[in-house]
Amino acid sequence: MYCFGAIPVILGGDQIKLAYDEVIQWKRVAIFLTKTRVTELHFLLRAIPDEDILLYRRQGRIIWERYLASVQSTLDTIVALLRERLGIPPLPADSVAAVSIFNDTFQPIQIQTGGDVEQEESLGPLEPPYNSPGFRRNYSLPLTQGHELWNDWGDPFRLYPALPTDPILSSDAKFIGSGRGFRPIGQGQGG
Repeated sequence: MYCFGAIPVILGGDQIKLAYDEVIQWKRVAIFLTKTRVTELHFLLRAIPDEDILLYRRQGRIIWERYLASVQSTLDTIVALLRERLGIPPLPADSVAAVSIFNDTFQPIQIQTGGDVEQEESLGPLEPPYNSPGFRRNYSLPLTQGHELWNDWGDPFRLYPALPTDPILSSDAKFIGSGRGFRPIGQGQGG
């Protein structure tokens, strides 16, 4: 039904529990209507604007493709749901090296700029290189953004090292990662 763009209307929806209802927000996928409002069904369905119909269809398609379309996706969903109940984070996503779009003959344009004479004064002392932290939210991500994992992103099956939606420390934070050699900003007064 979702593969054709249909939107389910469930009568008696206030008394029905659908599969995976603890993680999937079915109200974003189907229209639930109590049995007492069955006489208003025609008017309620006609009152739904096209924009909302498209949202229902889009979300239904995502749920269908990710969790219900095949035996493999159903098994993956069951395992992910059990893992969610037990509080076990998913396996990390495969690390894939980016492919360069430039060939060996590409020469970038070099621009010579006048450097600062007193570099240490403007930038501070040089520190050793530090890789971006990865997998910092293994256990907190499902707790704080579990519904987004299942309903918006549609990918509770893999754990990514970092996400663009990860929370950022506010600028008044005194320091982060001091155990790794960072120095406080402004003698600990924040940014």
